[in-house]
Amino acid sequence: MKIDSFKLLLERGKSGLTIKELSEKAGVSVSTIVHLEHGQSNGSILTIGKIARAFEIDPLKLIRQEVKS
Repeated sequence: MKIDSFKLLLERGKSGLTIKELSEKAGVSVSTIVHLEHGQSNGSILTIGKIARAFEIDPLKLIRQEVKS
């Protein structure tokens, strides 16, 4: 399970939150948000849940959908 950096950026843009504001609201570090947005980290289930709660959305909306071939 991986966070989708594009979906994270999209949700942050819709919310109008800065990276700092999101980190404070979600209770995670600024560097965590930056790494997730740049695809440098996958994010734990706990972290994804905290960010989703900050956005007031279902955590599944932030998960990258894997395409099976």
